[in-house]
Amino acid sequence: MLITMVEGSVPQSKQQALEDAYRSFVERGLPAGALQTYLLRGAEEQKIWRIVTIWVSREALDTIRASDDGMPALRMFKAADVQPTLQLFDVVHTATNR
Repeated sequence: MLITMVEGSVPQSKQQALEDAYRSFVERGLPAGALQTYLLRGAEEQKIWRIVTIWVSREALDTIRASDDGMPALRMFKAADVQPTLQLFDVVHTATNR
């Protein structure tokens, strides 16, 4: 598995645009290879937002990145006029509370 974190500093006046873009995306369904996604706002610094997505594999993410539309999370931030940063993380271990 692979996790992407797309982060940006979103001015108060643009936060609703980011939320709207995220909701619209989720309503259409996640792309193939995406297992879960989260829209996060900083609990203390509320202008910092992240979209965290868990992918089944690097190959699944690469397929999305190579598509004409590119990564949905990057498009969502751009809809709010924000240039985000992207970080990739390989999942090394997982645990869940059963």
